[in-house]
This record gives sequence, structure tokens and C-alpha cells, in this order.
Amino acid sequence: MSSLSRVVVPLIQGFEDAGDFTVAERFKTSIHANLVFYLIVGSIGFFGLVLLIMLNKIRRGGVLGSAMACSNTFGLVTGVFLLGFGLSEIPKGLWRNADWKTRQKVLSDKIAKMVMKLDDAHQELSNAIVASIFELYLICQNLHIMLELFFNASLLFCYYRV
Repeated sequence: MSSLSRVVVPLIQGFEDAGDFTVAERFKTSIHANLVFYLIVGSIGFFGLVLLIMLNKIRRGGVLGSAMACSNTFGLVTGVFLLGFGLSEIPKGLWRNADWKTRQKVLSDKIAKMVMKLDDAHQELSNAIVASIFELYLICQNLHIMLELFFNASLLFCYYRV
């Protein structure tokens, strides 16, 4: 389970965030980003451990206890951050959706906004259709004038030729 949370999930997250075009390049980018992250975190941890040993705050036998304390602290802080939002947001959503009258009002408001957007889009489409029909009319008028000139010129050519 530990390898899943520290290796596989960040690898997949990095893969999804990568902007490369091929799968292999996305994995390379993800692995590189994760290696940089773990090297920085490991360097900071190693520096802190060396600093604590040099200040005689922990002894050789106390390194394991300090590592366990850091691990537990990390787990608890992560749990608090991840659950803090979810534990308050899920009941709020359930509480809001529990009252059918309020839920109906909210959904009716959303529907009204969508209808207004649909009406605006329909109006824009109608304007675009009218503009394109007008352009087509102008093109047809120009074509009609050009054909009339062509036929007049060909009639004159035939008349003077005979």
C-alpha cells in the first residue's frame, strides 16, 4: 500500500499532467518530475537528520523512533487535510439536497439560466443564417449581372459577326 501512494499514484498524476504527445514521453516526464520531487524531499530530510544528530538531539538508537514519529505525523496531517474538506463538504451537500423544495428551486433556477443561454444561442444562430442568406443574395445578384453582361456581349459579338 505504501508503494501505491508514494510511487504509482504520483506517477499516474504526473503522466496525466504531462503535455507530451507520446505515451513514452509522458512517462519520462512523469518519472523525471517525481525523481526531482523525491530528491528534494530526501535531501531536506537527510539534511534535517544530520542536523539533529550534530546537535545531539537524537542518538543512533533514536533515529528509528524519530522516523516513526515523522511517518505518523505525515499520515495524521495528510488525513486531516484530505478529510477536513470532505467531512464538511459531503454533509453540506446532503443537507442542501435533502429538502426537495429547495432542490427544486435550485434546479429551476439552473434550468432558467440554461434556457436563457439557449435562447441567446438561438438568436445568434438566426442572425448568422440571415447574414449568410443576405450574402448569398448579393452573390447571386452579382452573378446575375455578370451573366447578363456576358450574354449581351456574346449577342453583340454574334450580331456584328453576321
